[in-house]
Amino acid sequence: MVGRRLGVVLFLGIVSVGSLSSTSPSWAETLVEQNVETRVAVALRVPQAEAQKWLPAPWQVNPFASGPSKDANFLLMFRDRALILDAEGRPAAGGHDRGVVLLIPAKHAQTGESSLYIVRVFTVNPQTLPGCLQEHGSGDGSVGAESQSR
Repeated sequence: MVGRRLGVVLFLGIVSVGSLSSTSPSWAETLVEQNVETRVAVALRVPQAEAQKWLPAPWQVNPFASGPSKDANFLLMFRDRALILDAEGRPAAGGHDRGVVLLIPAKHAQTGESSLYIVRVFTVNPQTLPGCLQEHGSGDGSVGAESQSR
């Protein structure tokens, strides 16, 4: 009986010490931004040669193989970012944004990597774009991202 009680107390002590030793999770990620966003996607089928003109050399148009967007090779993504907060919870770059992203489902001919390739971004507030896309801006809210893939 005493041995059993000692075992229970020892077990509870180990569990208590173990739970206190790691109170915060250790993540490899760093919070940069959080947002509340609504998206509407319109999938289109355009002539393959025309879509290919938007892609650089190793990338090839790769239409969606299945689902409601089957055979579509061009995507319009309408975005309404109702709330944009930085890592500290403060509104970032005005706190909201609206825009349209033009995407092409593509496949890298050499590596076989499949991706939605961002070919153009139209936005009300270019400050809300990641740095890699801001570099391509023209100052009028139109951003070309020919050298960036996602």
